[in-house]
Amino acid sequence: MQEGLLLDKASVEVAVRPKLFWSSGKKNIFLRGIIFQHANTALDEPAVRFYASSNILVEIVNSDGTTGGGLVLGVHAHNGA
Repeated sequence: MQEGLLLDKASVEVAVRPKLFWSSGKKNIFLRGIIFQHANTALDEPAVRFYASSNILVEIVNSDGTTGGGLVLGVHAHNGA
């Protein structure tokens, strides 16, 4: 925190959504020019996931400020930890 900063005068952003965009078993998905940000995901989970989906086109998409992963295409491999 910045020295001298008063919290009652500051703007504070808090991430509350654990998932921003999840697709499971869908077809023909096209995303362009989207910014996914501020997801409150677990450390081993992505904010954006395409699982068991087909014909996916992702162009100029940014994932920023997520507490876990950003974007996952396919099946998530868990290491058992």
